Order: sequence, then structure tokens, then C-alpha cells
Amino acid sequence: SSGVASATVTAIRQYHVGSVILDGNSSLGVTATHRITSQLQSIAAAHRKLFISTDQEGGLVQRMRGPGFSSIPSAVDQGRVAPSTLQGEAQTWGAQLKAAGINVDLAPVLDTVPPGDTNNPPIGDLDREYGHTPGAVKKHGLAFARGLDAAGVAATAKHFPGLGRVTGNTDTTSGVTDSVTTRHDAYVRPFAAAAQANVPFVMVGTAIYSRIDAGTPAAFSKTIVTGVLRHDLGYEGVAITDDVGAAAQVSG
Repeated sequence: SSGVASATVTAIRQYHVGSVILDGNSSLGVTATHRITSQLQSIAAAHRKLFISTDQEGGLVQRMRGPGFSSIPSAVDQGRVAPSTLQGEAQTWGAQLKAAGINVDLAPVLDTVPPGDTNNPPIGDLDREYGHTPGAVKKHGLAFARGLDAAGVAATAKHFPGLGRVTGNTDTTSGVTDSVTTRHDAYVRPFAAAAQANVPFVMVGTAIYSRIDAGTPAAFSKTIVTGVLRHDLGYEGVAITDDVGAAAQVSG
């Protein structure tokens, strides 16, 4: 779409919604996207400034393309360069978002896919991981976040507490469960580092973690959000959820 839907206008004007996601793939480019985001901000102006977000990870998940937007490599490829190099590149990509009026990037992905795992639909199958150890993911993911920050764009660490060891995709299947990850798992460490670095947003996933809070999707789990993210990791930023609209995992 190249305009603002009437339902969006109503949500902002009447219900004072404070954030908008630019979803779906766009090839409009920076200038045309800025026209849309400016329109959104002008609708909200009487109340507040909007958070306007998109999924600009790289590789197969790059929502914003077209004139002015770089073609961003996948996280797997980003993980092959030095973190300092990646930070500089991410600052460039962040500046493109900023120029388009987008102030939140729903990235970086801090999920770790174990070495040799060939069946991880949401992350590994799409090359969305920075590496196969929590240490590599932490270094490169935080470099990406720092680059965005330098460009004036808020980063989002996702998908807490990690989707790297599931065998289902929460967008398209239900009952997705991680039966491995524990509350003090090494695979949670990239998120701990993000919390310590004051990354502005953490996105909580909707998988179920049977060894932390059996039966409750993470985004609805007090143990995971309040216990692990807030208490264990000391996170004081904004916790948001992964898709709870169209995702099959939470359709019930």
C-alpha cells in the first residue's frame, strides 16, 4: 500500500494508538516511504509522536527496498564480518530507515540456532541467525543494535527467550514448543547482554517453553516476562510481543 488506511487514521486519532508497523514488503524507496510516515506523524501530532517500525533484518527479511535502501545481507552473512564493520554498516542501514521516517527496527534477531541443526523453520531455515553460538550471536547482534542507535533508530532484540531450537514456526503452526531452554540457559545470554546494553525494545516470542513455564506462550507468561526478562535480566526497556494478530500459534 502507498497510503494510510482509514482504520489506521481512526486508531491513531480516536484511540491514540502510539505505534504503527509497516508490514509486508515494499519497493517504494526512501522518499515515497517518508511521505507515508510524515502523513502518519501528522495524524498523531495532536497527541504524541508515533513509533513507526518495520522488519529490516536483511536477507529474506527486509521489508523496505527500492531507491535509497541498500540490499542488506542475511544475518548469517552479517555474522561473517567483524562486529566493528557490521556496526558501521548497520549505522548506514539505520540512517536509511531514519530518512524514511522509520524510528524502530524490529531487529536484531538474537536467537541462536545450534550448530548442525537443519530443522529450525523460523530462524535457521531463513538464515536469520548471526551464528551458531550465543557468543557469536551476542557480539554481532549487539553490533547491529549499536549501529542502529548511532543512526537514531531504536533496535529490538528478538525473539525472547529464543526461537533457535524450535521445530515449528509460530506464524504458521500452533503448539510450537521449546522443550530444551531453561531459565538460566546459555542461549538466553545474548538477550541478557541486550538488557545490559539498554536496547530500547525486546520482542517476546509466542512459543511455549516447557522447562520455564509449561503450557503458556512466552508473551503471555508472567514467569518469562516478569520473572526472567525483568527480574533475572534486569531489563527496564519496552517489552513488545511477536505477532498476536495473524499468527497461528495464538489463534485460539
